[in-house]
Amino acid sequence: MNPLRSVGRAYRAIVRRWRTRRLCRRLAACGPYFVLEGRAMISHPQQVRVGANVHLGDGLWAQTAGGLTIGDNVIISHRCTIHTVNHDIRYPDALPYGTRYIHKPVVIESHVWVGMDVIITPGSHIGEGAVIGMGAVVAGEIPPLAIAVGNPARVIKYRDVERFRRLKAGGYWLRKVRGIPQTEGWSAQRALRRWGEMIAAHLSTEGFITTSMLTAEGVPWPEALLYAYARQHPESRFTLHKEGYLLYAVAWGCAQSDEVLSDLLDAEEVHWLHQHCHDAD
Repeated sequence: MNPLRSVGRAYRAIVRRWRTRRLCRRLAACGPYFVLEGRAMISHPQQVRVGANVHLGDGLWAQTAGGLTIGDNVIISHRCTIHTVNHDIRYPDALPYGTRYIHKPVVIESHVWVGMDVIITPGSHIGEGAVIGMGAVVAGEIPPLAIAVGNPARVIKYRDVERFRRLKAGGYWLRKVRGIPQTEGWSAQRALRRWGEMIAAHLSTEGFITTSMLTAEGVPWPEALLYAYARQHPESRFTLHKEGYLLYAVAWGCAQSDEVLSDLLDAEEVHWLHQHCHDAD
């Protein structure tokens, strides 16, 4: 790797951590594993309450005098805008709008994903597990587990309830898999150099390896390690099963019966395997 590129990456990581800690100290409440990716303009940080494992993207602009609450495990992407204050045009004392303001708090519940360039207007409430498509304008209430797009944002469908509950009950948070370790100084490269051969050995003999196997060996952040390995080895499959995260070779999965696979995987993942079995032959 280019030394200058490594230095630049390290410098950006230091700046990101400094900005995150600085903002976290100014908020009314800030849970663990909070990350600010880049720059943000938050007008009244003392009116903002943030839960655990929240990621705010670069270019966030938030007028928060009216109050902003963000639950746990929320990802807000780049260049989003959040308004909690509006000008009073009902009884103006000046034109084009009056000098008085109307304060309406915004609530974003847990496990919400807000896409790029989304605008959230005063008084909006986004329910648990909702997904807001990029460029949408949220004006009002978005139900839990809804997928909403457009201007104004409208619900086009809902997430799978049973799958959502399963992931929530198991604590399967995206940044637990790939994001939190980096904020804690965890390095995928170092981890793979240390434990990559052990993963490869399990895949060649057992055909699979789980987080419980890695935990038994004293490996920290086993989910993140499996994720990093899977990205470097696309011939393997990284997924979720009943007792934790699982990395398996496609060839091994193709050799199993549907009864065995159904104990490990859901129907969607079994279908994925069947589609890729011919590549493993």
